Amino acid sequence: MKKKAFVIALGLLVLSVSFTSVFAVENKQITSLVKMINANKQIKAPDKVLLKVNGKPISAKDFEKENNLLIYLAESNGSALPSQNDVINSLAKREALYQKAAELGLEATDNEAGEFAKQQRAKFEENNPNATGKEIIEAEIKASDLTVDQYWESTIPEYKKILTLNRLSDYYLKQLGPVDLENPNNAKNIRQVLEQEFDNITKKATIEIVK
Repeated sequence: MKKKAFVIALGLLVLSVSFTSVFAVENKQITSLVKMINANKQIKAPDKVLLKVNGKPISAKDFEKENNLLIYLAESNGSALPSQNDVINSLAKREALYQKAAELGLEATDNEAGEFAKQQRAKFEENNPNATGKEIIEAEIKASDLTVDQYWESTIPEYKKILTLNRLSDYYLKQLGPVDLENPNNAKNIRQVLEQEFDNITKKATIEIVK
């Protein structure tokens, strides 16, 4: 297994809709996805600041989209629905990690994210009806009331976050030195080390709830 593939597979950093997901498509997932998108359309006072992470404002739009996403994932996986604290913790962790990545000079550029989006679109548009996640992306485009071009353009900011956070993961992984990632025990240990590192970064962050 390649190191890069392993990093992405960890799933430690980004809690977002993965456009290249490997889970099986089910009607329940598509129904939950459409529900999430429709809920995002109803967000009120989207620019109101609800919290700050190291001074960086998190808007009501960011909060509600995260909440709707966590609900979608919970419904898809059959797990418990998120609490308000779950949403705050998820947002705070990702923002703190993103800031750390930027501090280390690991932030992806808009052009890099745009190129990555083009690659994902090319995979999606291959003449393969069984392409991974194809039905989910088609449902998302339809529910979002966007053209295909607009949809892929809208994925760029999220891909920028994903690329940046994967680089942060890769940065800490390299510090561990050569590791046999084919060994399940090594993979488990690395996961724990990275989780601890990311938790430490999050704990150092200043999180302010705006009244």
